[in-house]
Amino acid sequence: MALAALALPAHAGRTCLDGVTDKSSGCPLDFTERLIAFDDFDDGVDGWSSSTLSEPICGSDPMLVLVANEGAIASKTYSALPAHTHVRVQATAYFVDDWQGESAAIKLDGQFAWTQSHDQRSSAGARNVCGNPRIPESNIGVPIDITVAHTASTLTLAALTTIPGASNAHLALDDVRVLVFTHAP
Repeated sequence: MALAALALPAHAGRTCLDGVTDKSSGCPLDFTERLIAFDDFDDGVDGWSSSTLSEPICGSDPMLVLVANEGAIASKTYSALPAHTHVRVQATAYFVDDWQGESAAIKLDGQFAWTQSHDQRSSAGARNVCGNPRIPESNIGVPIDITVAHTASTLTLAALTTIPGASNAHLALDDVRVLVFTHAP
């Protein structure tokens, strides 16, 4: 199934899907968001591809870390999803150490759903908070929030970068959440 980006406006403190709206609440009729999976990597990287690490790269909090290597991909397939109309993926990204214009991306079922580039060299006021103590960071704790139309019973989430193998840069992800939206009758 093709993935389509979907905006989630907030109405009266609720996150709502665009579409048919219930006039009383300002939200679409009876959409329910359900948490399917949460990975904080405190117990390792179970289910993630072998090219990833769980290590405390920022303080003592273990994270999913893509080791510097162009083409490195960390992926995980979530199976047996309940019936749903949309899937939402949330995470926190950490652009650690010496990024020089490279990009990070998230794919859902093989389709690009989020990308961001970063260049540490042009960042004023950076300070070291993660990784190599001699290289400061300026793009830490970047929220990722993706919602797409999706009805399949599985979802493959992949994180990747364009970081070359000889680089001192890393992408770390933490607190990865997978949620589904269902439409109640």
